[in-house]
Amino acid sequence: MSIFSLLFRTIPNSFINGSRSFFSSAYLGITRKNIGPAEGLVIIPRKEPVNEWTPQLKADASLTEEQMEAGVGILLGDGSMDPCKDGPAFILTQSTAHTLYLFAVFGLFFDLCTNLPQLYCKWDVRYMCYYYSWGFRTASLPCFDVLYSLFYDEQGNRRIHPTIFEYFTPISLAHWIMCYGEKIARGGLFLATYSFTLEEVDLLLSVLQNKFGLDCHRIIKRDRGKVYWRIYISGKKANLTKLTNLVLPHMHASFHYKLGI
Repeated sequence: MSIFSLLFRTIPNSFINGSRSFFSSAYLGITRKNIGPAEGLVIIPRKEPVNEWTPQLKADASLTEEQMEAGVGILLGDGSMDPCKDGPAFILTQSTAHTLYLFAVFGLFFDLCTNLPQLYCKWDVRYMCYYYSWGFRTASLPCFDVLYSLFYDEQGNRRIHPTIFEYFTPISLAHWIMCYGEKIARGGLFLATYSFTLEEVDLLLSVLQNKFGLDCHRIIKRDRGKVYWRIYISGKKANLTKLTNLVLPHMHASFHYKLGI
């Protein structure tokens, strides 16, 4: 684990709680504290050119177990991949409300990146203000091929391959919850699976039930004539204790609230 990753994992909870509103787009947008486009606002330098990613260096690059397992969970959430001739690139973007998490993930993939995270902005017509987000992209490397094949077919369409069962771990579940988990008032939490087919949702359910023994099921949601599915993880005390024991060691402190902590 890089020093960069450790830095953003060990920031005190008091700082996280106190700075959440400062980093959030809500502070900049909904409260109308509109500071304009991001261009010129924050200047992020390039990383030191340790290498130029020669063909040999690209061929020698590899994913650690943690990078692979975290990548699986992130791609079930906000992550994406870009196919290139030299290999896929891994991409993650988060709103400024989740700045600390974005930089923690960047620290995990630091050795596979060329540039530091960049600040982006776009105009939100709903609130008549700019929306801010951080994002990073790794280099295009063949070591991402296995991860890419789990979530994309040969035509580049999103799908979940059945072999995800082999790669899905508590680290994967932790990142999936951090990206797409939603704590609900009556207990338990939802995992958003709106972009997945019914068969894929059932595949993910089987992973959670058979690999981790979690009490969970799918729930239908209808919106404007369309049908979506999401996964509900039961709020029963024993089930939440089991879930917390699985994922808490791998969750960034800024997301502990999703477990009711």
